[in-house]
Amino acid sequence: MNLVEQLLKIDAGKVEIPSKEVKLKLAKLGNTEITFTCNAISMERYNEIQERVLQVDKKGNIQGFATAQAKIETVLAGVPELRSEELMKHFKAPTPKELMNKIFLPGEVDILADTVTEISGVEAASNKKEDIKNS
Repeated sequence: MNLVEQLLKIDAGKVEIPSKEVKLKLAKLGNTEITFTCNAISMERYNEIQERVLQVDKKGNIQGFATAQAKIETVLAGVPELRSEELMKHFKAPTPKELMNKIFLPGEVDILADTVTEISGVEAASNKKEDIKNS
């Protein structure tokens, strides 16, 4: 059976975005346990984030990568509830990024960003490339 036949057998109405619940005890909030629903992001959105955080000189040479910014943007893309106007108002944060800075420690952001990346299939692809290189 070829690719087209295989895909045509799948009910198009059953296409869904992968998600995963993550429970974190947020240190800045008195170790209150909060459950976050992390959603996969599209490859297009992932690439937009990567391009935005690359630091390039005038000649187009890559000078660096704003890792913290990439993680924040990845979390905001994968956990849309963190863009809630109600939450920003409650924590007196003018932007979603400021909200994240107020409620998360860096390691907590890492956990959420890694989860979004993993369920988006990016980590798996990176690991497979590394496995192929090492073969």
